[in-house]
Amino acid sequence: MSQRQQGVSDQIGYSNAHKMYESLKVHMASRAYAPGSHLSGFGAVTIKMVMVTLEVGKSKHTQVGNVLEALDHVPVDIGARPLKKLSFVTLFAPWKKWSRNYPYPGIDEFKIRFKTWGEITPLVPDINVLLKYTHSQTSSGKLKLKSAPAVDILLEVPLEVFRAASRHIAHLETQESPVVSPDVSPDVSPIRSVSHVSKRSRCAQTVEASTGGLADTNLPLATASQYFPSAAEITRALGLQGPPSKPTTVAMLDSVVFNVQVQVCPYVSFAELVKNANGDNAMWSSGVVMQQCHLTYSSGQRPMIGASKMAHFGNCSPPPFPDVPSAAVVIKQVFVDSRSLQPEASDKQISDLTMEILCARWANALMGEVYDFIRSRPPPANSGLDIPSLRYVYVALAMEVVPNEQENKLSRRVFLLEERINEKPWVKYINNDSPTPRVNSPKIHNDPELIHIAYFLSFCQHVQYLATEGRTFVSDFQGGRTLLSDPQIMTTECA
Repeated sequence: MSQRQQGVSDQIGYSNAHKMYESLKVHMASRAYAPGSHLSGFGAVTIKMVMVTLEVGKSKHTQVGNVLEALDHVPVDIGARPLKKLSFVTLFAPWKKWSRNYPYPGIDEFKIRFKTWGEITPLVPDINVLLKYTHSQTSSGKLKLKSAPAVDILLEVPLEVFRAASRHIAHLETQESPVVSPDVSPDVSPIRSVSHVSKRSRCAQTVEASTGGLADTNLPLATASQYFPSAAEITRALGLQGPPSKPTTVAMLDSVVFNVQVQVCPYVSFAELVKNANGDNAMWSSGVVMQQCHLTYSSGQRPMIGASKMAHFGNCSPPPFPDVPSAAVVIKQVFVDSRSLQPEASDKQISDLTMEILCARWANALMGEVYDFIRSRPPPANSGLDIPSLRYVYVALAMEVVPNEQENKLSRRVFLLEERINEKPWVKYINNDSPTPRVNSPKIHNDPELIHIAYFLSFCQHVQYLATEGRTFVSDFQGGRTLLSDPQIMTTECA
């Protein structure tokens, strides 16, 4: 957060922020009903704005407290950037009230989304982002404003900011929780030294203090909370307590933990990949991030087996990938044969796994070309076409760190680390031996969203082929609903 943003955030409390919101409502209404306003064109709508965040491993967003507001008279032909700024300003007052004046993040830290979780990005020109949600097409092809149109807009706050604000709130509640005075006389009984009464704190209201009693022990008080579980919830929680299951116990005993040097090769644009291609050092020529981490996985669990690689689920600490707070990773190695699952030698691992990383870099760059193409030629505002938001998982090369006196270069273990995809189901959208989307496969054919993604990826191949003048495109599309993995890059002989 910039110094300027934080300064404004700290100085403006909830009352002043709410005045800003009231002024904003008046401004939008006067603008909407002014002569020559947007009401003479597509009209104006009501926007319900809700602040949300997305927990790690969750597929559904979580609303941030009661940070929501509705705003009338928003012009339908508003662009993505002004809509984001409008949502940012509108939710400022509810945020200050919920977070108890925790600093408001800068506008660039937020993402703005529709209720379907599709990110709202600027069109070219940046207008009419609401049109497909507010208008329907008549039989004559004209656009008609829906009756009482209202649009839900989600302002996504980064998870780390939400957690920091929650800790801030909990800290303030702890300071306001019932406190038993430490300066008690053992002759006084009972003692009531409670600042306020809440459901959570009833058990702490009365402390019996006598010589040799509880007042002489230094017992900690539990952290205060507005939530107190029901009897059924307590019973359920107690019933779930117990030793780990046998598979979990075995996995714990079989855990392998060792130090690795992780080399994260960042994704760059397609033009940058082409410009900086320099043979042997193509992968390591720009922006490689290196760090030392602890890698953990269970050697007792049979790995997942592919055509040439095996994979374990594991954890890497600290988390190795940018903008990904989770330590969960997929750990891959190339094997000699599928029967013995004997890992290949270190030099062979580096050779094969490096090619996997290069494929991921080129695939992500080629997908970037597709989105650039879409931004330069946006679909008609009334097309009703949703553009899936997809990217490839982050990947890294990890090499075991051993003491110098024990170092045998060819015996060092080498791994490919991938950001773990928790989205369900795992889908093969397009094979590497056919350009036909697998829309009739068992996992896809009953899911309209997956069918839409499969056809979109076929469109991506078409754009990539034309953009590179027939030189290359991505194939073997597979993964979840927003993250893809294990691409193959198809090239012509001249490439």
